[in-house]
Amino acid sequence: MVLSYEEIRKIHREEKNSSSLTPLPENFLDMLEAFLEDERKKYFDAAKSFSVAETKKYENLLKMIEDIFSLREKKLLNKVLVSSRTGEEKLEGLIYMEKEAFRKISSVLQENKEKITEISKNRKKKTTTEVKLKILRDIPEFVAEDTRTYGPFNKEQMVSLPSAVAEFLVRKNFAEKV
Repeated sequence: MVLSYEEIRKIHREEKNSSSLTPLPENFLDMLEAFLEDERKKYFDAAKSFSVAETKKYENLLKMIEDIFSLREKKLLNKVLVSSRTGEEKLEGLIYMEKEAFRKISSVLQENKEKITEISKNRKKKTTTEVKLKILRDIPEFVAEDTRTYGPFNKEQMVSLPSAVAEFLVRKNFAEKV
């Protein structure tokens, strides 16, 4: 691929009109840098000769390039989200800096997913251990630290409650362990 103003316009059009990333060669940034250097020289020559059309062309080129990368960033983030849910890592058509970003963002999402899973497992462990109690006096309905509602309980009633709730009732002399 040889970069030209028309090729940049074509890439811009494809990025705008497609929900998927436009495939670009891995060395696209190097090609773009060389192309922009040539265009920058033309811009300065045009500015010296007061050619408004040529200066506008360069300014439009910069805007298109900025827009291309903005659109690609959005699509890259969507691609990472899909990948994190499906486990499929599709890196075709990405330039090297996008591949690096893809891997870094995927890694952060995976770490977050693992933390959430661990928290979920710990919560299940905490709520699954229940303790049998004998209620020593009438207890009205109440909301415990786990934000669940318990009760009402009657004096002499036998109940099984999560250990944290049971420990609280025993400490306050509302119940005793059986």
